Amino acid sequence: RVPEAIQNLEKARNIDGSYQMVPFLFANIYQEAGQPEKALLEIENAFELGLPKLAGFPVWGFIMIDLGRGDEVMQALRAEDIESMKAIIFRLRSKYYRLRGEFPLALRDAEQSVALDETDPLGYKEMAEVYLAMGRFDQALQDMQRALELTMPETFARRRLTERLKEMQSYRSPSG
Repeated sequence: RVPEAIQNLEKARNIDGSYQMVPFLFANIYQEAGQPEKALLEIENAFELGLPKLAGFPVWGFIMIDLGRGDEVMQALRAEDIESMKAIIFRLRSKYYRLRGEFPLALRDAEQSVALDETDPLGYKEMAEVYLAMGRFDQALQDMQRALELTMPETFARRRLTERLKEMQSYRSPSG
């Protein structure tokens, strides 16, 4: 479905190449498809076309972390007014710390993200990722299941979470 989405967005770009949401959507698609280099080019284009910094900041942050440039994200977090996006920012910080192996900090921020927005499935997904990285499989599976419960059925996000839950289940050792 990614090629179909890209094809449709290319049509939208041809209709109005100055609309900032088109590269913003491209950035999201490329990030989800594991193409952070393309995603970064698109989100930067969206900013150049006038996308408000706070609207695109989380996407930009996750892309930068995926590219190994998390230190730049953390520096930008200190400089931005991010009050309105606290839950997302805590998720962003959690991923940064998790990928650096700083699990207590990652868990603290993932828990804070969930505390700020208990209806956000991505907060629970991040918490599951932290628990998985810590080897706490039962908690990881429980939080991933909660993320699925909060996600609308028949959506791309639901399919991605279901796939990730299956991956997590396969990591579990036979002894439990």
